[in-house]
Amino acid sequence: MAERVLIDKLENLESKHGIEINVNAFLEYNDYSENFEAKVIGEVFGEIDNDIKIIISAYNDMGEIIGTGYTYIDEDSFEGIQPFSETIDAPKGEVISKLRIYPQKS
Repeated sequence: MAERVLIDKLENLESKHGIEINVNAFLEYNDYSENFEAKVIGEVFGEIDNDIKIIISAYNDMGEIIGTGYTYIDEDSFEGIQPFSETIDAPKGEVISKLRIYPQKS
């Protein structure tokens, strides 16, 4: 069964880029690869003037970064709302305890 992962959003960066990120994440054990992974599901709202990357950083319970990923929002095709989903894999033996999610100009 999946459990929710704590999410740390950097809302000051969301405001800077004119967006809001609505996001949830769930931790699951992958029997095939024998590691934990976070399923990140969200939507981006707002108005953008540039292409944006949504950066996702994963941390263990000691605060060490153990994985990263991103999704890309294209300014030309953005209509004010866009869903996204990403999977962040933890190295074997590690468990994701927190995700930090923030926008970055691409």
